[in-house]
Amino acid sequence: MREYLLELALRKKDEIAWAIQQLSSDEYRAMAEENWVEYTPTVNQPESITAVDGSALSMELRDTSIYGVKAYALSRHQSSVRHKYIGDVDVVTAANADGLVRAFREICEAKIALASISKLVLIDGSIISLLINPDPLTRIGIRRGIEAVERLIGLDEVVVLLDKIREQALELEEADRYFGDPFISRSILKEVKKGGIGFTDIDDSVFEAASAFTVFVEKLLSLRLLLDKSMVEGWGLVYVSKRSRSKEYLRKLKTTRVGKAFEGRLSGPTDMAVFSNYTRTPGFSKPLIVEEVETIKTLPSEGVLKKHVRDYFESIGIILTYVRLVQDGPVLKLEIPFRKGSAVSASTAREVVKSVMDMLAGESYNGYPYPLIQVDKLVKVTRQDLNQIAFSLGILPSLTGREVLGEWYVEID
Repeated sequence: MREYLLELALRKKDEIAWAIQQLSSDEYRAMAEENWVEYTPTVNQPESITAVDGSALSMELRDTSIYGVKAYALSRHQSSVRHKYIGDVDVVTAANADGLVRAFREICEAKIALASISKLVLIDGSIISLLINPDPLTRIGIRRGIEAVERLIGLDEVVVLLDKIREQALELEEADRYFGDPFISRSILKEVKKGGIGFTDIDDSVFEAASAFTVFVEKLLSLRLLLDKSMVEGWGLVYVSKRSRSKEYLRKLKTTRVGKAFEGRLSGPTDMAVFSNYTRTPGFSKPLIVEEVETIKTLPSEGVLKKHVRDYFESIGIILTYVRLVQDGPVLKLEIPFRKGSAVSASTAREVVKSVMDMLAGESYNGYPYPLIQVDKLVKVTRQDLNQIAFSLGILPSLTGREVLGEWYVEID
């Protein structure tokens, strides 16, 4: 009951207030002030812009989970506007259903961005998180996934996967709504399982491990093609986060005024909270260059995975910065990928950030890119959506095991 929690909170009032106060300190203020570059952007509206976002939701049934995944790209070229969708609805029996569905969303976001051609492409989220997060391999592990793939189809299938993603990208460029199977890795394993030749003695857990690994690789290969296209064709690719729990920036910096290192910091406020609390002016944090991601280093150091995945991502760097477009506006986290061979210096990184801010300034409302506001509103997959889908498919409420809670009550328009 609500009164009980309120009483608990009041009893701990001083303790909670003290914990919050610990998140404020002269060290954090000094760090923010020393690393904040004041800059008022000059509006430079891009000729064309694409905003990309995705959404996913799964709902447990008694024996499986039903999910919905959708990615949406809103593109504007001068006065013309185009809407593109890619998505999927299915059931999944994997133990890590949420991780698998999250990876499906990430694949859809990369592929819809790959199919959208603009001078500036904004993707809601973090590319660093995409590379760090091994979903859906969190529970299974990379080594076990590799062993399963070698047993079922062989790792050389990675090359086939890369070519098929390229072919699919051409189809996506033509379609505003894509109704094919968005996940090529899944199609490959389905064919293997249907064939069944030589696999009668293989446990389902092997297929689950192989599926998790191939989905992970498809995510990385889709991202690779997106990065390649943006760099070859010379359009800007920027990942934008309006919320972030990251402490990566502070871990890599020292505040010279106080003389204490933040390296290795696990507790305390997030990077975004520090810059939000201790800066007010338009500007950006001194850009950091992120040159390696731990998860990529766990991939094999030989063979096709090294050639097509590990080597490629080890050649990619990321400019990481926090920006504010207007006075007292929200702080946004920007991640801008680049090829390491281009030798981006600290001064070059600053100019890149300024250029991106200038373009964002012409597309923003109250300091936040308006195209991302639009796609966020239109891409959401809700529980109401899944309820309606389940009823339309004839999945009965009794299959949830939770019908007594009224979870499956839904008004069909």
